[in-house]
Amino acid sequence: MKPVVFLMKTFSLRLLAFFSCILGLEAASISTHPVSQRIAYGGSGSLSVVATGTGTLSYQWQKDGISIVGATGSSLTISNMRPWHVGDYRVQVTDTGGTVTSNAAEITIPGVNTGVWKGLTHYYPFDGNTSDLGPSQNDFVNTNAVATSDRLNRASASYAFDGNTAWMVSEENLPISGSAPRTFAFWMRAESRGHFNGNPNVLAHGTKNGTGDLFSISWTESATNRHLFVHGSWLDAGMDGTNVLPLDSWMHVVVASGGAAGDTAFFINGASQSTISGSGMFNTALTKLRISTGSDSGGISNDSFFWWNAGFKGRVDEVRVYNRKLAANEVLALYEAEGAEIAVEQPSGTNLVSGVAAYSWPAAATGGTGSAVTFTIRNLGTANLTSLAANTSGTHAADFVVGSLGSTTLASGGNTTFTVNFSPTPGASGARTATLRISSNDVDESSFVIALSGTAYSTTLDLDSDGMSDWGEFKLSALGFDWQVANTALVSALYANADAAGLFTASQVQNLNVGTPIIQRNHATGEFTLTIGLEKSGDLSTWNPFPVTTPQTSINGQGKVELKFSSPENAAFYRLRAQ
Repeated sequence: MKPVVFLMKTFSLRLLAFFSCILGLEAASISTHPVSQRIAYGGSGSLSVVATGTGTLSYQWQKDGISIVGATGSSLTISNMRPWHVGDYRVQVTDTGGTVTSNAAEITIPGVNTGVWKGLTHYYPFDGNTSDLGPSQNDFVNTNAVATSDRLNRASASYAFDGNTAWMVSEENLPISGSAPRTFAFWMRAESRGHFNGNPNVLAHGTKNGTGDLFSISWTESATNRHLFVHGSWLDAGMDGTNVLPLDSWMHVVVASGGAAGDTAFFINGASQSTISGSGMFNTALTKLRISTGSDSGGISNDSFFWWNAGFKGRVDEVRVYNRKLAANEVLALYEAEGAEIAVEQPSGTNLVSGVAAYSWPAAATGGTGSAVTFTIRNLGTANLTSLAANTSGTHAADFVVGSLGSTTLASGGNTTFTVNFSPTPGASGARTATLRISSNDVDESSFVIALSGTAYSTTLDLDSDGMSDWGEFKLSALGFDWQVANTALVSALYANADAAGLFTASQVQNLNVGTPIIQRNHATGEFTLTIGLEKSGDLSTWNPFPVTTPQTSINGQGKVELKFSSPENAAFYRLRAQ
């Protein structure tokens, strides 16, 4: 009977293939693939695919090979762009004939180090919750771990484990299994358990029940030694040589494996500790990710996953899982990026985003005293911020005057301030722009960039040549004046009727004149001309010009103009008119 069964199965498979062929049941075809994009921090973008196929098409978008929860349309929108969105995006299109996968589209953020974010499949910043910001949203389920301050002294930004009743387990299995490349990274702060039995797993993945092998980063403590080591595929390796690691101090820990064909490297605080050559370091099954596990950990002592008889006591933060091996320079960049962090605020307490932030001043008169705005710089990292400097660049940089920084070096948690004054220089009207750059030793912020802008209007220039200064027309814009459009009739009507209409009081006129003739400046030459004319009247009613010739005038010793003339009348009235 076995040959008959075999022939029937073979016939069935061939028959199925035959009908698939004549019915045209081929996999979907993609005619337009998603396109790589650079999306500004906080901005939005979208990816799309155009495909054809048999029957109803279904879509599943992936980031770095991991399916994105809820992303099942022909397009994918990324809103409020953040660094953890950086990566390679693909979409799988399925019809009745099968599944086809699109080309990859790379999503990046200008100014953000792609190397420390690309390939990030699971990300737990622990900022007040145990959410996974990765594509699968594989959150941790928390048992008794308490939110507390992190390495940057931010409240409720890490989790504390008591070494006995507190642990976390991810909701779903990690998609990384077997001996595939991977990287685990996290911050930890160990506390003494008070006894030396057991070696608690700080972070673990895998099993010890015969279906796979355990991967764990464990903390071991004795009366004389404190070490971290990795256990996987029955192979242990000290991560720190003979060094005794400190208690109550934050450390950045990274384990990066090239998989079956590569080495596994260990790092503490960005520095390489040791390397295991060859394959076999990882061979884990599809299991959950766990923090602070061991048979001391409450009611889970019978779980065959746990190899060591202990639970971790201390704090854990910023847990990351990558589906690739981070290079040594990327590990260092990750440590430095999460260590010395610069934050800029305006106003105080309101964070700005480098390359996205902007500040705009209200309109100002050219040549005026300007308006100063205070910016605050904070060091959110664990290392000192040094070589702080602030300067402006761009066509109108001179219009934005940067004050001195209160300090050029900030310790962890420190802050300083400086001012930027919008003081437009004479000689121009209109939009003024510049770029403010704040530089420091922060590796992932070679310069913190803020766009500055303001509008200046000249009190002396009349660019539209209608008889009123640009600043005057701006101030009267509600009445229909436009500093860029010649309104000669409107300006003339204002000047001709303002006094007659009672728009100026006698005291205002007096304050403007103060007993001195008003003279005008030639905008082209910058010169002032005072013209004085002599008029004569015999009855104080009719006034006639009284010509003056050059020989009749002179400058006396007091610097005053003297005019000598004769008159046939015995009495007459004379007056001076200046313009």
